[in-house]
Amino acid sequence: MIERLILSAALAVALGAGFAGAASAAVVTDQQNLPAGAGLNIHTDFMHWQQEVLVGVSGELAGLDLFYEHAQPQDSMTCVYRGEGWHDNGALAQWVVAAVNGTIHLDLSAWNLAFSAGETLVLGFTGSGPLSLCCALKGNGGAYGAGKLWSWNVEQDGIDVGFVTYMDNGKGTVPEPASLGLLGLGLAGL
Repeated sequence: MIERLILSAALAVALGAGFAGAASAAVVTDQQNLPAGAGLNIHTDFMHWQQEVLVGVSGELAGLDLFYEHAQPQDSMTCVYRGEGWHDNGALAQWVVAAVNGTIHLDLSAWNLAFSAGETLVLGFTGSGPLSLCCALKGNGGAYGAGKLWSWNVEQDGIDVGFVTYMDNGKGTVPEPASLGLLGLGLAGL
């Protein structure tokens, strides 16, 4: 009888630990292209940029770091699209960013933007204020080989936007039915 209780308790503890692991979320750095100088000017009505990003970790897009310089007192518009560029419409999400000099981290966890590894997402940028120059996104001399930079449907060679993407690779994970059955047997043994 005592052996049975010990075995049942051990099974319940092991399954509980498995459930806790399955339910926990892990936000990880996915793709990054750290800036190395060159800036891409963002104007209000005629200079639109779109950077392709190859997703490396399946999950929800949880965050994005962008690197700004030459910021003016106005905002920029940032969008996320699914699939390779160029996109004229159909953004999955868009938001206004107050352009400041330095790194801006955007928390995107509330948008529920799920992507699979190997899929392409596109980050879009444009100005949204009255001044002709909003700011500049720091870039990199074409070092990000996994995605192209676009400006008005024209691929740009030799430069990419600087960015870091973060994926939540555990959000929404649920235990499989077999584990639930084992838990039931363990509890019945108690």
